[in-house]
Amino acid sequence: MNEPLGAQRTRVADLDSLGEQGHSSAGDRAYCVADHRSSDETARLPLPKMLIAWLDRVTRGNAAALQLLASYLFVGGVSALVNLVVFNVVYTRLAAPLASNIRWIAAFAAAAQVATIVNFVLNDRLTFHRLPGHARAWWVRCLRFHSTAALGICVTLVASFALHYWLGIAALLAEGIAIIVSLVLNLTMHHVWTYRRA
Repeated sequence: MNEPLGAQRTRVADLDSLGEQGHSSAGDRAYCVADHRSSDETARLPLPKMLIAWLDRVTRGNAAALQLLASYLFVGGVSALVNLVVFNVVYTRLAAPLASNIRWIAAFAAAAQVATIVNFVLNDRLTFHRLPGHARAWWVRCLRFHSTAALGICVTLVASFALHYWLGIAALLAEGIAIIVSLVLNLTMHHVWTYRRA
């Protein structure tokens, strides 16, 4: 059946980006498109647009936040593994004459610094690169990231020390638990300080 050109345009406009029947009103269509655009602009994970649109619907427009959290946790996991590897290598390989607490401090310091650098490079590139604060110079972002990480390191130090020396938990397990605690703290601080709008 032949349709007038105007009717065809209206029918096409009612189809969303997935090729399904769109929302019944222009306001709903604008809301749907705005949600997809918001997710595309803030997310970095290489997810298909159909999956992003589905996440937007399921999370009521919070797909971008979900992707950011997933990216942060992935990078945090990589950094945690780096931290544990460096900590274990330094703690077990240092010369035996050193006291146990000196070896522990050296291992903690080395692991914390290496993991912080890995964490910054990956998060700056993958997780936070579209937040407003990313417009700052690289070295400014790096310093702000390190200041936030320093707080997390202090929390990790206290928690790891307390778990290992006061509660008798094995050094490696104590370090792992402390890392999880600081992970949550750091994500919050990166939002309110490191990558806050310039």
